[in-house]
Amino acid sequence: MKRILTLILCAVLFVAVTPSAVFATSPGSVPGGEYVVGEIIIKFKDISQFPGKEQQYNNEISKVLKDGLTAIADKTFLVKSEDFVKNPNATLNKYKNSEFIDYVEPNYITTAFYTPNDPNFKNQSLALSFIGAQAGWDIIKGGGPIVAVVDSGVVTGHPDLPPLLSGYAAVAGLSANNDKLGHGTGVAGTIGAIGDNGVGGAGLNWSAKILPVKVDDASGVMSVANVAKGVNWAADNGAKIMNLSLGTASDSVTLKNAIDYAYNKGCALFAATGNESASAICYPARYANVMAVGATGNGTTRLASSNYGPGMGVVAISSYNTTTAAGGYSSMAGTSFATPQVAGLASLLLALKPGLGPDQVYSLIQQGAKPLGGGYNNETGYGLIDVGKTLQLAGGGASEPPPPEPEYKTPPTIVLTGFPEISIEVGDAYEEMGFTASDCLETDLTSAVKVIGEVNIWTPGIYTLTYEVEDKGGNKALATRTIIVNEPPEPEGEPLPENGPMPPKLTIIGSNPIILHVGGTEYTEQSGTAIDETDGDISDQIEISGEVDTSKAGTYTITYSVTNSAGLDAKATRDVRIIEATEHIERTPYGFSGQAKQGSTVTHKSIVADQYGYMDFKVSSIDKNMTITANLIDTKSKETVMTDTFSAIGMKQYEIEAGIYNLDITVIKANGNSKYDIELLMPESRIISFAEEEVPLAAWQFLPEPEKAQGELGMFILIGIVIAAALLLTLMKRRLDSTIRK
Repeated sequence: MKRILTLILCAVLFVAVTPSAVFATSPGSVPGGEYVVGEIIIKFKDISQFPGKEQQYNNEISKVLKDGLTAIADKTFLVKSEDFVKNPNATLNKYKNSEFIDYVEPNYITTAFYTPNDPNFKNQSLALSFIGAQAGWDIIKGGGPIVAVVDSGVVTGHPDLPPLLSGYAAVAGLSANNDKLGHGTGVAGTIGAIGDNGVGGAGLNWSAKILPVKVDDASGVMSVANVAKGVNWAADNGAKIMNLSLGTASDSVTLKNAIDYAYNKGCALFAATGNESASAICYPARYANVMAVGATGNGTTRLASSNYGPGMGVVAISSYNTTTAAGGYSSMAGTSFATPQVAGLASLLLALKPGLGPDQVYSLIQQGAKPLGGGYNNETGYGLIDVGKTLQLAGGGASEPPPPEPEYKTPPTIVLTGFPEISIEVGDAYEEMGFTASDCLETDLTSAVKVIGEVNIWTPGIYTLTYEVEDKGGNKALATRTIIVNEPPEPEGEPLPENGPMPPKLTIIGSNPIILHVGGTEYTEQSGTAIDETDGDISDQIEISGEVDTSKAGTYTITYSVTNSAGLDAKATRDVRIIEATEHIERTPYGFSGQAKQGSTVTHKSIVADQYGYMDFKVSSIDKNMTITANLIDTKSKETVMTDTFSAIGMKQYEIEAGIYNLDITVIKANGNSKYDIELLMPESRIISFAEEEVPLAAWQFLPEPEKAQGELGMFILIGIVIAAALLLTLMKRRLDSTIRK
């Protein structure tokens, strides 16, 4: 099972907000993480992958979704499951084993990173001077595309925020303009607080188009399901920039799918690295198509609490003072408020150059950044953002010649964990040992690696897995791992001398393979015989290993082994195949044709109903002006269970019990000898069948051993000779008596 860790919202401790007051839920947990009790996220594969199994596919969906669902994305649902409350791990494993399900995971919960305010930064102007905001405003102050703030909501009517666009709440019944945490409103102010208006402070973009997307519930809990729904909705509703001041220490398939969806629709995404001083950045910041934003407190080094590692993008100032809050203004700090500085810069870039794509936006921000530590590194990435220089590189105002685009002169590198060649025996499990990948700029590309190929552990052979990754320059790297599936090794030991002792002869008693049905004949071990030229019959020394569970379909192998006094052994195996039943529905049809005159009755006999249910009775043709009465009579009770009159073609249904019936057709009205046709379709019967018949034993197991058979043959020959001699003597005596009489 994939490692599960708690999801965390990269945030800051607001003034007068206590962390323990944020949550009002008691989450459940599986090893390594917490989730919303009774809720799992399931994505189904496309039905087109299962030709001929459409009914089974639909039945599986109906069974899984019986407890209620909420759609998150295409074929992806939030499911409320009572089974998941009772036995979480067993429920996850059950769904993972379904061929129709792409993946299943708990609905992880999120909470907040709370970081204390940095005392070195007392006012907003210091932070703005570090990132070159004033020089940028000399070029452009506002405008640009829609900026989605995927967070705790944004309060409407704040005097220092531009009018908000109509937003979205991932939880029904809540409003995107309700911000209980205040976190989303602070992020929105960092991006777009109105400047030069004599009120509050100034954001990066003075006329930003802010789209509030609320992804927490009424208690402040943010789940992956809600975040994914919010990201998908924002991408579908025009967002070209997305701020994600939230993250998780563990990869989530649901979150990754939503991020990829937004990126593929042309959205530039900016996410916080996290505030845990960890040497690995959070997801979604860690994804290759998202810019990861860390924090610096002094403009020269990484803030101690800011997460870092492979995949770092850029850093911004950790403390953005006097940004907007739900109740007015507040000082806020951490990677959560470094991230919207970069998202605000991106909105100014697209206001200046509307045709830029996500990768072009990322590249300009990286080129314009001030390197910290001499060049790119895992602590501060490409460096501290510079608003003025970045906008100049995009063509705003006088500028120095832009530095060249990063050159991907060499292909990426893929490093396989473990051995490039692995040998296993038939039936042994193969577990992927892992891999890492990076480009020539040391950007982590591990999550973008595709693994191509399969290993069939039940068939001997040589299998190749191919690992493929592509960098942003279009360069590809390939690596391969060879998995050799071997036949079980031959018994160990020195080769036998030509005239030396021989191993015992081991013979299995009974059929091989044995075929049984689930719920049918129980498996009975028949053992075998072992004859040795020196030790004689050593059948009682045969050792048997292996188990058979007749309640579960599958192939089970029983191994027999025996060793003689010379230390030579013999082995044999038997396969026991347990076959599962298949079930289908049958309805037995009957057809009757007859002709009769008015007043006469015709009886059709031996109509068998195997099952209780509804019988279809159809008059398929009848002569003009003819009227008949049909009576269905139970042959055992002699009771009439159905009677009806027909004067035209028609069909009706009648409820009947299992049994044998006769059908009496009485002609009420007819012109001479008139004809009729009747069709009956019996109630549904469930037919249970198996692909193969049971083969529990073989008759030849009861034949005598060869030595015994030869002894019995000699006895039969001796008896035959004695009988022949007696007959000859009798014949000779009769001839002698006859001669004497003559």
